[in-house]
Amino acid sequence: MAVANPGSFFRFIAPLTQLSILTSLVLGWKRPAGRRRWLILALVLIIAADVITFTFHYPRNAILFHDPMHTPPETLKKVAVEWAYGNYLRILLVGAAMVSTIKALLLNRQSM
Repeated sequence: MAVANPGSFFRFIAPLTQLSILTSLVLGWKRPAGRRRWLILALVLIIAADVITFTFHYPRNAILFHDPMHTPPETLKKVAVEWAYGNYLRILLVGAAMVSTIKALLLNRQSM
């Protein structure tokens, strides 16, 4: 058994997702341009979500979880609220990327 957290899962899945979208984009470059635009949008959205994760969420995770006993409660509450609002944006970006990818797949299916 190993000590793990959700980050262990997402550190594997996030790059795999980016790589999958990029591979689909490269292999399907000759397909209709509409499909290409949706995949580029999905890739940009997924990368934006990861940038937000590393620049916004990781520092807040450090404040919340590395030494919470010595951090003032007001600071913990403020950081937790910021983390939650940032997470809403991240969920929106990942959801939009998923919709973009599905749209590209549907366009691919129609062109067959």
